[in-house]
Amino acid sequence: MKIIIPILILSLLSCNSTNSHHTDQIDSTEPKYIQEVIRDFNSINILDGVNKKEARVIANQYFWNYISNCGHTGEIIENQNRYSIKTHIGITGAESPKMIIVTKNGSVSSGKDDPKFECLYTLKSDIIKKLKAKP
Repeated sequence: MKIIIPILILSLLSCNSTNSHHTDQIDSTEPKYIQEVIRDFNSINILDGVNKKEARVIANQYFWNYISNCGHTGEIIENQNRYSIKTHIGITGAESPKMIIVTKNGSVSSGKDDPKFECLYTLKSDIIKKLKAKP
């Protein structure tokens, strides 16, 4: 128990420090879709809290990489400390019951079967790793 608490505190602190406004250099030799991911995440500054425009950027990246590559995000509903973003699936854009939740401190999640990210840096790293692994 004594070991778990310091590890938990350290992980929270590292998450907060990596969630600050962090920009990565864009390597022009990378595929355009990876450059776009980096550009999208570079546009987010959560030091003042995620705003609605930034929540849309995060939700779009999460949607395309974890929910569906066919469809789009929809209406953003702002609550006290988070945004709930509706999703639309398929060519017809049928509304899905699945919502993407983006908190104002930068964590993102969807349903219980989808990944949850406490840090934007971790989300960005995971997306880039997935994209680089694709043939």
